[in-house]
Amino acid sequence: MAAVSDFAHKFGLVLKACNLSRVRVAQAVGVDKSVVSRWASGGQVPTDHNLTLLTEVVGRHRLGFARIDWDLAAPAFAVRLGLGDAAAGGEPELALPAHPSIAVLPFTNLSDDPEQDYFADGVVEEITTALCRLRWLFVIARNSSFTYKDKHTDVKLVGRELGVRYVLKGSVRRIASRVRIAAQLIDAGSGVHIWADRFDGTLDDIFALHDAVAWQVAGAVEPNLREAEIDRSLRKPTTSLDAYDLYMRGLVAFRSLSPDSLLVTMELTRQAIVLDPNFARALALRGLCIQHLQSGKEDDPVARAEALRLAHAALAACRDDWEAASIAATVISSMGGSIETALAASQRALTLNPSGFLALQHNGWIQCIAGNPAAAIEPFTRALRLSPRDPFLGYCEAGLGVAYRDAGRPQEALVWAQRAIMSLPRLPAGYRAATVALVDLGRIDDAKEQIAQLLKVFPEHRIRPEFVRRHNRNEATAEAWIAALRAAGLPD
Repeated sequence: MAAVSDFAHKFGLVLKACNLSRVRVAQAVGVDKSVVSRWASGGQVPTDHNLTLLTEVVGRHRLGFARIDWDLAAPAFAVRLGLGDAAAGGEPELALPAHPSIAVLPFTNLSDDPEQDYFADGVVEEITTALCRLRWLFVIARNSSFTYKDKHTDVKLVGRELGVRYVLKGSVRRIASRVRIAAQLIDAGSGVHIWADRFDGTLDDIFALHDAVAWQVAGAVEPNLREAEIDRSLRKPTTSLDAYDLYMRGLVAFRSLSPDSLLVTMELTRQAIVLDPNFARALALRGLCIQHLQSGKEDDPVARAEALRLAHAALAACRDDWEAASIAATVISSMGGSIETALAASQRALTLNPSGFLALQHNGWIQCIAGNPAAAIEPFTRALRLSPRDPFLGYCEAGLGVAYRDAGRPQEALVWAQRAIMSLPRLPAGYRAATVALVDLGRIDDAKEQIAQLLKVFPEHRIRPEFVRRHNRNEATAEAWIAALRAAGLPD
């Protein structure tokens, strides 16, 4: 057995790694807490029998922990407990992964019946599985997260011990057949709450409820994590930015949709691609910038070819990156590429991440372009439900304006198009959808006023019939849009 002082140090690491108190250890081993205090202070070491019991206690928190592990040197012992080398002499730490990282902690069972723990554990397992499908996210395995079950946890400590940037925690309350699930996303480094929500349901079908909650939580967490990562990226000094940070900064600039900001994104993605020529998301976002810069302008075959080249390169490189596949698909559809390729890539993105806001939004637009307006309404609506405060919600609102108009419901189209104008005043699609809906409703004067507003924001904007036809592969529908825009006074 190791020396007394050596054991005392290792015992301290055990308490830290397993988040145990001396009282709980005493209860688990069956000794007086004064005995445990002497172990911790270096006053004595456990008997052979007590060491066996203590090893079993540690094994409940660190799978596979064995008697022989006590003979490891202090640095190796710390690593065995999952604390990292630095813990041998002080604070526990694990290096953060290169990608955003999260641990889903066991949810607290607030029901009167402790037997309902199984339901809370099932919810957490399903949420963990759903988050694992976000390929850009590093998710701690369930077995590691569940070592914190039934413990009061400090999220900062959890972040250091598991090596994650974010922690998702929550609670489950069941009353009769009703269930309320609360969840909150926390920055483990600062302890700041990023997002919180609650979800209600019934137990008519427990598995369906598990699935519904898992995808709702995953869908809500994803855009909030993206926002947190953007904020973190902006705080980093320029000299230390890597390709991922450049991409995130480019995404921030992209949001304003002004020509200047799109050019900033073009430059940032260029730098990211220099660092990693196979960075699929940077390739796709650069193609998307070209798409927006060409919107409403005279057709530029060279720019269009470059956007399509970047999109196809992104698809070739993206493997399981749903975000890159989704953006590339919308570029291909919008710039006149194969609509079949775009639909297949978009469906692939949704398969990889059924709750991805961007995947749903882009799928809606691609369905509109393919001439399937009824099929576009569902993904747009679902995206808005999953992320009602998303900074890109204006794209979904404009998309619903287009989809409802093409589905023969101009009044609903007008409502959504006007919302889009308020959400994203620099998105031409909202103005165009509102204009065409007004023409359909016979409100020509109002349609002309809508075009006047559009031209105030975009003085060079024109109909560009080839642009309209690329954005609606249904010939009759495309011609109806062109005629309506002309009737409202938008020049060719």
